[in-house]
Amino acid sequence: MSRRGSRNVSLHLCFLSVGGAVGLLLGACVSKTVCTSSVQCGSTETCLPSQVCAATCAADRDCPGAQRCGASGGCLDERGGCGVDADCSKGWHCQLGGVCVEVGGTGGGTGGGRATGGGRATGGGAGGGGGAVGPSIDAGQCAEVFQAVPTPANVMLVLDSSISMGETVGGTSKWSAAKAAVTQMTNGAPATHFGLEMFAIGLCGAGTDNVPIDGGTAAEVQAAIPLLPGGVGTPIAGGLTVAGADPSLADPARSQAVVLITDGQENCLGDPVAVVDRLFVAPVSVRTFVVGFGAPGSAGVNATVLTNMALKGGTARLASPRYYQADVPADLQAALTAISNQAMGCAFTLSQVPGDLSQLHVAINLQIVQRDPSHLTGWDYDPATNRLALYGPACDALANTANAKLTVQFGCSDGFIEGGGDGGFDFGVDAGELG
Repeated sequence: MSRRGSRNVSLHLCFLSVGGAVGLLLGACVSKTVCTSSVQCGSTETCLPSQVCAATCAADRDCPGAQRCGASGGCLDERGGCGVDADCSKGWHCQLGGVCVEVGGTGGGTGGGRATGGGRATGGGAGGGGGAVGPSIDAGQCAEVFQAVPTPANVMLVLDSSISMGETVGGTSKWSAAKAAVTQMTNGAPATHFGLEMFAIGLCGAGTDNVPIDGGTAAEVQAAIPLLPGGVGTPIAGGLTVAGADPSLADPARSQAVVLITDGQENCLGDPVAVVDRLFVAPVSVRTFVVGFGAPGSAGVNATVLTNMALKGGTARLASPRYYQADVPADLQAALTAISNQAMGCAFTLSQVPGDLSQLHVAINLQIVQRDPSHLTGWDYDPATNRLALYGPACDALANTANAKLTVQFGCSDGFIEGGGDGGFDFGVDAGELG
């Protein structure tokens, strides 16, 4: 799933309803790339007025397989889909997400069957009146597709500047490697607002916000990192406390994260786990990503403390260790790339408000993710912002698994995910394996 540049976001989303107008959904809930401009689509695609990417066409022959060329110049599934109203049947409207919905009708049919695989309902009741009817859809199945737009992110980088960061690993100093990795991270995510805080300053000094969080600060962050580290002690808790006080991290319109990079252990009488927990449960939650740069042990990081920080910060990974361990510069660059993906790609603003959360179901690659109000391993929904967020291993899997698809369904009490079985896979319990 791409998370860089214009951030094409491949989403597999549907919104289920037990009544009202029945939309024309293509076979199953279809995979779409949400867009507001064609620059967010592939090189041979266009952004349709319905805000989905589609292959550019001038005639049906330009489209693959059984697709047809729509009125707005994009390839559509021959069974439905739309870019504008003209692509829909008379009396139907093209809504955002590229789906035709009936205008003013109630749909037809109140079947009692279930949908299986990629097809429609296999059971059935008698059809009823009420206007044009699309493909057979059983009661409670996909009635309308809605968008989930990635939420922009604020990221405060918290960099250990103790003198030990000048030591050499993999042929270069840890400090030079950290500066190179931060440069790569900040240059590669122009939509993210970055800030920088460094510790220690002097003897166990927590420092100040060297660069407050703001847009367009990549060059400023990079320039603020000096040629050499020089602090004495490792006040991780103090550094996190200073970083967490940046006022931008209280902005509810953006997703918030702190990224800690350290090669040592807290030795200035602080409790970094408690600070991380405090940030995470704040009114505007701040996740803490943890990178240990240096082998665990007496002269390196404390793996137990870093693990607890990742757990309390809502960012524990699928793999072991649960935090990011970097032994060489290449590991650090890979860790910051994965973290950048998660910071940008795990919070989504929904275009509609779900009613009963017990009927809202989420899956990654059609494998069910459980709701987790503790925000440690699954997903949760914030009604104040109409935002769906993924945490811990679920966030890691969505952001860092190639071509991962997020599915959101509403209306099936047993967690039925189209094509994925009737809740037979539990992402958390079954180790999050993606097929």
